[in-house]
Amino acid sequence: MNENQLKMARHALGLPNKTNFTKRNYYTSTPGCDGWDDLEGLVSDGLAVKTKYHTEYVFNLTLEGAKAALLPKEHLSREEAQFCRSMMVDGGAS
Repeated sequence: MNENQLKMARHALGLPNKTNFTKRNYYTSTPGCDGWDDLEGLVSDGLAVKTKYHTEYVFNLTLEGAKAALLPKEHLSREEAQFCRSMMVDGGAS
């Protein structure tokens, strides 16, 4: 995960924040926007899945991607961990 991917992954998780727990797991973008190639790289590396939503795409981190974005003393919330695990079972989207 490069520096820009890490920044976007942390933003997707709602980090940093005062609780040190993730608050969400999504990043929306459209083709051609700044960072699009980095988001696609996360998908290619198995660190995120991509779903089309109207005219945008929603990127959700996989459990592996979410864990890679955490700094020491930061944690996945139970809800986000469960969401990430469900993507592994469902196979994600693309």
